[in-house]
Amino acid sequence: DGNVAKIGETEYATLADAIEAAKSNNGCTIELLDDVEEDGFKAEDGNKFTIDFKGFTYTIDGTVGSTGTETNGMQLLKGSDITLKNGTIKSDKAKILIQKYGTLKIDDMDLIGGDVCQYVISNNNGTTTITGETNITANEGWYAFDVYYWPKNGNGYGAVEVIFDEDMTGTVKGKVEYASDGTDNENWLNMAKLTIEGGNFDIVIEDSTGDGNASIEIVSGNFKTDVSDYLAEDSYLVEIDGEYVV
Repeated sequence: DGNVAKIGETEYATLADAIEAAKSNNGCTIELLDDVEEDGFKAEDGNKFTIDFKGFTYTIDGTVGSTGTETNGMQLLKGSDITLKNGTIKSDKAKILIQKYGTLKIDDMDLIGGDVCQYVISNNNGTTTITGETNITANEGWYAFDVYYWPKNGNGYGAVEVIFDEDMTGTVKGKVEYASDGTDNENWLNMAKLTIEGGNFDIVIEDSTGDGNASIEIVSGNFKTDVSDYLAEDSYLVEIDGEYVV
């Protein structure tokens, strides 16, 4: 019937309609029925839902964001809890594909930064867990993701953590930024954490601590660059044919 998404047995003509319905149906799952090309969306405090892309592609052709900075494909605000799984998200319009301040889980997704994309995922608050065959591909010279502690912004942002769990099997390509706004250096390293327990990484870590003391812990994974500065206590690194295995 031309519908592109459903919640339970109720179908919707647009993904935007399904997302609006999900905001008042806490914990529900939206399932895609077809590829969609639509504007991005915001998830607000208290919104909790899953989007199961069912192998389809969401092409974001209109951006969202705070007033004056409507440059995001998705803006997931503090207090939101969103799961994205089993599909592809891409955009030629978004400078940040996913800007998140809440709780986010990404499972079996392809996230592709387009020609203007500076960050595929920008993490400024809350926990992001990435698992399964998830592939994150940054625009050349830009960031696959960041871990950014931002206490001074006025919105009460606190701890930020990114976890690639032991079931992560996909590939991350691009730069990684570990940074803060510089207003709480005493607590920074306890409030911004990156943990890698599995996956394949063609990344360059830009660690703005400058001393290798960032809260980055690599337990396991395959890397194109030497990440020996960030090994977990019981992990070790071996070089095989110019690549690094932890």
